[in-house]
Amino acid sequence: MPEFVEFAGLRHYPVGNAQLYKRNNNLVVSALKHPMDGIVIETGMATEVAIELAPLELNADTVLAITFQATDRARRLRGIGQWVIIPDAGGKTACLLINSKPEGISIALTGKQRQSDLFHSIIQPQRNSKWIGIATIDLAGRNTWLSGIRCRMEPLRDSKGRITQLTVIKTISSSAAIQPLMQDPIAGHLIHQGYYAIDALHIASTTQYPEGLPYEWENHISQVVMTGQHIAEVLLTHSQVL
Repeated sequence: MPEFVEFAGLRHYPVGNAQLYKRNNNLVVSALKHPMDGIVIETGMATEVAIELAPLELNADTVLAITFQATDRARRLRGIGQWVIIPDAGGKTACLLINSKPEGISIALTGKQRQSDLFHSIIQPQRNSKWIGIATIDLAGRNTWLSGIRCRMEPLRDSKGRITQLTVIKTISSSAAIQPLMQDPIAGHLIHQGYYAIDALHIASTTQYPEGLPYEWENHISQVVMTGQHIAEVLLTHSQVL
């Protein structure tokens, strides 16, 4: 792996042709021209990771992907959350897709504005699905900005200390108007509702382990991978792990 740049006490590695350098106490990730250009942030053994950005404008060309990786006690690496923003044809909207494979049997979406809930939706992916669209982002009607990403793991343990339930919550901080997908409670198919002006979107999923998660499978967030296309630069203002 290429030489890292230390920022906020964490190692940040360039991926592809991306370039990293510090500027005014911030970290610049530049030259994101191709889908695999970006950055890998090593987060150690964290249960929560937060990356703050100077507002990054999303436009008709912007492609942005985020992957959260976890390492278990047997040193195996696997994805625990992955989403991507891809512009639609015409450039007036973008699609927010999530990889449903690391998720539980259902995915909960909560849109927020000033810490108040605007909408809540439960989506149950089909068994054979992988990438599913969960929201449409309006690019034509207003300026759209991304200002932060976060991932948090919430384990629930039994009296023996075994994990019986694990919830993973991904948060996208953004000034955006989005149209979430919602599941019709009767027919079961996905439907579109109106647009909501949000400043945060929570994506949560819970997996049950009735017999307890084997000890060697217990994991922590160890990496955040950010890649993009048609992005001149991303400015990281802070990285934090808990």
